[in-house]
Amino acid sequence: MKVRAQDRIRLPSGEEMTLADAIDRGLVTLESTERWTRKTDMPRAIRTYVARTLDGTHYWDIGKTLYESRTQCAVSISKDPS
Repeated sequence: MKVRAQDRIRLPSGEEMTLADAIDRGLVTLESTERWTRKTDMPRAIRTYVARTLDGTHYWDIGKTLYESRTQCAVSISKDPS
């Protein structure tokens, strides 16, 4: 289940706050990763977005819109590199 910006999270230190507050305070980083899936006969890449604690021990799935709005970059997946 994806976590929204206003959802409350618990950090490893035990502190509880909204995800937006944790991002604003620099307690979590936002990451975009690509992984391959083979649910069908044709393998394909799937992009996932996560908010991860600075020590890397905890992470939360987030949506593309939250990632783009907080990193100020648009993510596009295209097969043509040009």
